[in-house]
Amino acid sequence: VYRTVIVAGADRLPLANDSFGSVFANCSLEHMTHLPEVLSSIYCCLRPGGIFLLSVVTEKFLQWTTVPLLVAYIGDPERAAVLQAEHVSYHNLVNVLPPKSWIDYLATAGFEILEHIPIVPEITSHLFLLLDQLWHLQRPKRGELGEDLHNYLKLIPHFPRVFRDVYAGVLSMEQNWSIGSGAIFLARWSN
Repeated sequence: VYRTVIVAGADRLPLANDSFGSVFANCSLEHMTHLPEVLSSIYCCLRPGGIFLLSVVTEKFLQWTTVPLLVAYIGDPERAAVLQAEHVSYHNLVNVLPPKSWIDYLATAGFEILEHIPIVPEITSHLFLLLDQLWHLQRPKRGELGEDLHNYLKLIPHFPRVFRDVYAGVLSMEQNWSIGSGAIFLARWSN
């Protein structure tokens, strides 16, 4: 599928300046250390006026993490903090930033923001994060719970269709689409 694959740190891409007319980063920057250097490296490999399309998580990704919220609510804030730390560690979340911070980092690297689209609103985020934490729950000597969940769900007739209906219902309950646990930014190489 790819003409070339380069294995390198994103903060020091071994590419000539002005190599590409566009760059796409899909849910990856939140996992990368040295964010200013990563963005600078991307900026350098773009041609003047080039487009940078990226999706990232926002601070709401952690604020809306369902299992720690439930555990804290039932009166065990210490266990909730451990669960949250495990979630962050498992996903190597090092840049969980509000949209304004993402915009500032991009601007500092030389990008002009053309568009910001919030994605994954609150109720959808709670559902996704609940499923994600259950899926990755480690069981002694048995791996992740997701293996059993997958095997169970694939036995349910019409599960994909029915889950789409459930998800449509969740989306219909959303009240504020202007805030999400994720964001898409369309940026352009600028001086």
